[in-house]
Amino acid sequence: MNELLEAVNKNLFVRVMAGCRMVWSSLLLLWLPIAVPLPTLAAQIVIDLSEIDQCDTCRLPLEKVVSLGEAVGPGMIEEEWTRAVWDDKMGYLTFAFSGTTIKRFDEDGRFLDLIGRAGEGPGEFGAISDVQVVRTDIVALDYRNRSWSVFDGSGAFIRRHRYPYALGHGRFHVSGYDTLVVASLQTRTPDIVGYPLHLTTLASDEPVVHFGADSPTYVPDEPYGGLPVLSTMSRSGTVWWGKPTLPHWEEWSLDGRHLRTVVGDLSWFPGQLADLRRSPRPIPRMGYFGVDAQDRLWIIVEVADPGWREIEFVQMEGGYWEQVGDARPDELRDARLDVFDLKTREHVGHFTWDSVYPALMVLRGDMAVSLVEYGVGQEPQLSIYRLR
Repeated sequence: MNELLEAVNKNLFVRVMAGCRMVWSSLLLLWLPIAVPLPTLAAQIVIDLSEIDQCDTCRLPLEKVVSLGEAVGPGMIEEEWTRAVWDDKMGYLTFAFSGTTIKRFDEDGRFLDLIGRAGEGPGEFGAISDVQVVRTDIVALDYRNRSWSVFDGSGAFIRRHRYPYALGHGRFHVSGYDTLVVASLQTRTPDIVGYPLHLTTLASDEPVVHFGADSPTYVPDEPYGGLPVLSTMSRSGTVWWGKPTLPHWEEWSLDGRHLRTVVGDLSWFPGQLADLRRSPRPIPRMGYFGVDAQDRLWIIVEVADPGWREIEFVQMEGGYWEQVGDARPDELRDARLDVFDLKTREHVGHFTWDSVYPALMVLRGDMAVSLVEYGVGQEPQLSIYRLR
C-alpha cells in the first residue's frame, strides 16, 4: 500500500478513499477515475535457461484427450487457426482467430451450438481475438469493433461494451472478479506506450492501470516487439508477458511488483537476431507460453521448417526478404513446444509439429495443447492434447 501511496497523486487518492474502502492495492486502483502507472520493483529472481541442460532426445509424451469438429454443418472446424477454451459447465468453446462465431462442444466432442455471428450489432463480431469465461459468462474480445461482448452460460447475448483503444491482435487474461489484463495496447499516449500490460474491467471505458515495465520509456525495437505475448496460465494474482522474438519472459503481480524474469540462450530461439535478419530464413517467433500449477514453463515457438531452403526468395529494398510465389505457412515454419521446470531447473522435453497453429489452453487446471488435424475423411478437427 505504501508503494501505491507514493505513486498516486495525493488529491486523487483522497477522492478514491472517499468513494470506497478497499484494502487491496490492485482492487483499489480499479476505482480511480483516470489510469495511472503502477509503481514497480526490480525483478527478485532471474532464471537463465542457458544454465539448464537441454535434452534433445526428450520427447514430450502427449496424449489426445478429444477431437472437436463435424464433417459437415455448423459444427465444422473451418479455419486452421482455431483455438479452444474449456469450462467445466460450458464445455469447449472454439473460435477462429479473426473469426465471427464461437462454437460450443461438450466434453466428448459433440457439437452443441453457435454463439454470435458476423456484423456490428448486438451479439455480432467483426474479428474475434480472444474468448474467456469470466465467472459464469462468456466474454469475447472483438479487436475490429473495439469492444467486449458478453454472453451468459446458455449463449444468450447480454451486453456489449465499447472500448476506445485499439487492442491489437492480442489476448486477455482473467485476473479476478470482472478484472482483466490486456496486452499490446496500441496508443501513442506518452504515459501509456511504454507499458506492455493494462488492467481493466468489463465496465471501464479505458484501462485503469498500466504496468509490466521498469520504466515508461520501455519501447521495444526488436521485430514484433510492440506485440508482447500474454501468458495462457500463471499463478493466482500474477501475470506473465513475453517477447515474441527473443527468449525473455517476465512475471508481474497485479499490484505492480516485478517477481521473476526468465531468459536464456536457446538454440532454436536465439537471443540475437542480427544474423537472421540478413537471411531469408524465417525468424523464430513465440506464439504461446504459460506457467502451469507445477511451475513449469510451456513455450510454443514457430521455427524454420527444414524445407524453407527450397523456397525462392528475393531481397527487397531495405534488406528485407520476400518469398517468390505461393507457399503454405507450414512449408516455411514448424511449431516447437518445450517445457521447462522452473523449480527443479530441468528441461522436461519438447515436441515439434509440421504446422504453425498449435495453441496452449487450460484444461481442468492443467496446461494443454489444441491443434487442427485431419480425420480419416480429411475433415478438419481440433484435437486437444495433454501431457500423459
